[in-house]
Amino acid sequence: MMLNFSGELTFGRRIETFEVPEGTTAISLRGTTVKKGFLYAYLFDANQHLRAGILWMKPEKDVVITHDSASLGGLAGELPAGTWSLHLYNLEGEDRSHKPMQYQADIRFDVAPVMMGLPTVPNLQPDNRIAFDYSALKKPAAGWYKGDLHAHTLLSDGHNTLEAAAAIIETQELDFMFLTEHNLCHPALPDSEHTLILPGVEITTDKGHFNVHGPCRGLAMFEAKHASADLIEQGIAMAGKNIPGASSHLGNISINHPMMKPWHWQYADMPLAQVDTMEICCDPTWSTSPASTEQALEVLTAMWQCGHRIYGVGGSDSHLEPHERNPKATAPSIYGDPATYVFSHGLSGEGILAGLRNGHVYLERQCGLVVSINLGSVLPGQDVGDSVVHFQLTVKDKVNGYYAEFIADGDVIARQALQPEGSGLKTEVEVEMARYHWLRVDIRRGTVPSDTQLSRGERGEFEGLINPVFNGQHVLFAEPVVTTWGELMASDSMAAIKQANHLATQQSTQSTPQKVKGVLFDKDGTLLEFHHMWLKVAQGVVNALLAAYPARSDITDEKIDAETDDASSDVTAQSLLTAIGVFGERVDNHGLLASNPVEDTANAWYAILQPSCSRDAFTCQVKTLFNQQVEAQPELIQTLPGIEESLIKLKQMGYKLGIATADTKAATLYSLEQSGLLGLFDFIGYSDGDIAPKPAPALMNAFCAHCDLTPDQVVMFGDTVSDMVFGRNAGARRIGVLTGTATEEELRPYADFVLHSVADFSPSLLETA
Repeated sequence: MMLNFSGELTFGRRIETFEVPEGTTAISLRGTTVKKGFLYAYLFDANQHLRAGILWMKPEKDVVITHDSASLGGLAGELPAGTWSLHLYNLEGEDRSHKPMQYQADIRFDVAPVMMGLPTVPNLQPDNRIAFDYSALKKPAAGWYKGDLHAHTLLSDGHNTLEAAAAIIETQELDFMFLTEHNLCHPALPDSEHTLILPGVEITTDKGHFNVHGPCRGLAMFEAKHASADLIEQGIAMAGKNIPGASSHLGNISINHPMMKPWHWQYADMPLAQVDTMEICCDPTWSTSPASTEQALEVLTAMWQCGHRIYGVGGSDSHLEPHERNPKATAPSIYGDPATYVFSHGLSGEGILAGLRNGHVYLERQCGLVVSINLGSVLPGQDVGDSVVHFQLTVKDKVNGYYAEFIADGDVIARQALQPEGSGLKTEVEVEMARYHWLRVDIRRGTVPSDTQLSRGERGEFEGLINPVFNGQHVLFAEPVVTTWGELMASDSMAAIKQANHLATQQSTQSTPQKVKGVLFDKDGTLLEFHHMWLKVAQGVVNALLAAYPARSDITDEKIDAETDDASSDVTAQSLLTAIGVFGERVDNHGLLASNPVEDTANAWYAILQPSCSRDAFTCQVKTLFNQQVEAQPELIQTLPGIEESLIKLKQMGYKLGIATADTKAATLYSLEQSGLLGLFDFIGYSDGDIAPKPAPALMNAFCAHCDLTPDQVVMFGDTVSDMVFGRNAGARRIGVLTGTATEEELRPYADFVLHSVADFSPSLLETA
């Protein structure tokens, strides 16, 4: 028997009811929205107990529950006869134009059960309690534990199944992980061998989003009040802080992406005393993340200036599979980027939550930060009184440059380069806390900026943060000067920070740029023809791979499904090409072929083909195939019109010339030699696994070191957004060209100028770029 429901729902709630017969052994709830959008579905049984919760979108999702089992989103147990109810919520459009959401759903009885594909531990119960054992100790040692505080799966709007998510978490070597679905708690969580996967929920409203880490219960959505203020109030209570008889642990309230429009925090009445942490860096691969991260740092500074000890955290907010990319992104949005490190006395839910609430936290993306304060006797977030604090910092990344900004009471009091671990050197800074209320350390990429760069408002890209230590003797922390988010945004502290940044921006527009002495070029699409050559090369490599793995290539193109979980069964030439951004005769500017090193292409194909060899061996094979294809077709290597003449002219004028490419060493040297351009360059930088590829600034730093330049004396030419971001990350000026894969609209937000070709610039333009 099957029942059908359909309709249209604007902002608000609708309840559909149906009868469950005696003796029912299984119930399936399948639903979808007709157009793209969010519709929350909560299924309640005849006893008003929650039996399923899921976010409907396109494509449709199916939840199956039985007495003994349930699929993703379902709660197993007795299926009582009587009137069941499906509560649907459209929560978009509260204070703006309503967004009507059409939906279709069906209920089926006595279907085949669907089992979870991995071992799990119980979490959300039908009576809305959280049954997770927060006290269970996964590891006994006290120390820093690496985790992610913000992530999604197919239960809400993520692309990963729970099984895939668990595998990625293990691969990322995370010690702990909070799964934070939009307005939903997982009924069961993966029981991972190495990672503690913890309950969480992202309270999602039109006024902003916040995470409840370690809730004591789920959202109560049976005939719920659903205005933003009501959901926010209920979400705060889920942390268990003010609930008599709640579980002994306390959760963590964390405001998400507070300045990332349109999902920024807008609820002015949010009581800051209830907020424990705030997300500073959220999904760094999202195009607006760098700017919103800087704004979140400003808000964090204002919070401390107003007396609120709220701590900064990171969150990947990852929705994508590892081979997917956000628009304009070259790197994956993946669990654990950024990583949040929490000091805990043993790895347990209670320990991680206590560490978060107390600010024993730092975050980073890739540098491998090693933190010691007063030889380990002091942790971030601690009251150090008026003592002297001694920081010792190193990084494990030996390829890229980083520096630390020491920020006391809102002012930068020191900038120091960070030394790689094992070099015998450490960054050491002492600060007398008798002079300050609080002290925070921000970690940035690149070299310590010069006064000239600072006058232009140029600082390295955000890499990480060490939360403040503070002097609790100051009355400010006992009597904060604001109580709500709205008051904070209107405070003198926030106004002073905005004014200081405004003045810095004015100074940067008035400063005189450094004379350009070096020019760094991307290779393919900038100097050499890209499309014809690399389409042929990529197609040749794919054909060779499919010949090497014939068991993987027996499915027709019509059966390709990019969302499939069985990667090995749907592999065709076109599916492999699509994974690296090749669509017929078009190459995506943001795809792996256009912007990334061969290692990233190999990783994407390894996940799809699932060969029996190791990832390293497969990567070596793919590199070899690319090099062979390039050398086997020298006629494909064609210099773009006017390029050789332009390079000779630059050389005669005294400019240092360099290459920064995502290609391998062998293919780079071969193509430059075949084109006749090899002898024109002072520096040739390539991506062969021994240096961080673009858009990390390592290749720019290597060029500058080789030619005795600084990045602000260099202009970067490139044909992709990745090239422009690379130049920006390094502190160089940027000129985009239209001879490769990107359009002018794509390049314009990242480039100082956009030209049709390298051959079109004049020396006067270069000198003022």
